[in-house]
Amino acid sequence: MKITAKLSLTRWSNLFGIGQTAMHAAGLDRASDRLYDRFAEEFGHEDPRSSGYRSVRSYNFEAAVVRKLLRRYEGCILDVGCGAGLITGPLVREGRSVFGLDYNERAAFSASRRNLLTVRGDAFSMPFKKASFDVVLSTGFIQQYGPDHTKKLLEEIARVTRPGGVLILVWRQGTSLMRRLITNSLRVADWARGKPILKLFDHSLENLCGWSVNHQLETLTTLSVSPLLGLTLRNARGWASLVFGTSYIAVFRKRL
Repeated sequence: MKITAKLSLTRWSNLFGIGQTAMHAAGLDRASDRLYDRFAEEFGHEDPRSSGYRSVRSYNFEAAVVRKLLRRYEGCILDVGCGAGLITGPLVREGRSVFGLDYNERAAFSASRRNLLTVRGDAFSMPFKKASFDVVLSTGFIQQYGPDHTKKLLEEIARVTRPGGVLILVWRQGTSLMRRLITNSLRVADWARGKPILKLFDHSLENLCGWSVNHQLETLTTLSVSPLLGLTLRNARGWASLVFGTSYIAVFRKRL
């Protein structure tokens, strides 16, 4: 059966057997979902700040690094927690087949308008068969969960990745000096303006790489990025990363 990107979001949901009331089985905080709706109303889905980024410049730098990594690997891509499809949408225009999954209805609809083959669903119980994708991407998503939920999410992402395929994770580097300065400054500013704060968790690179081993994943590449300084640091454990890095990027390969 040939499926095109013009299928509606509702039809995709029916195709994969997702009932709207059956989603979200893992109990994602619905307050976070409402907060992202608020961001979308304030900035619009064309603006990366609707997906939680605080700086358009930082987003553009990080997105360029992620797309460069994605272009290294052939095959069908799944963008988990795709938001409005801002990062992977340009790859669709390059001819790549990109699926997107997001729980937020507005975001999923916006991603479908960028021609991602989009499903509104639960990242902890994805409506895809085992070993369905060659490349799986998750950007700025795992930082919304504590260790137990992050381990479950990693297990589910590994399940839908084909043997020999790759998983690319991007998450906040919460313990670096630069990140701490940025986070504390923004918290004060948000408090002063009465803006809601999204609770985020810090996961060390060592923990993520350690958890991945339990799901037949081997670490290929680890990076630390500092968009404010325009740096991509290849030694994610070095002193420069500990001082200037604000996000981790890790690439894993699923063992054959």
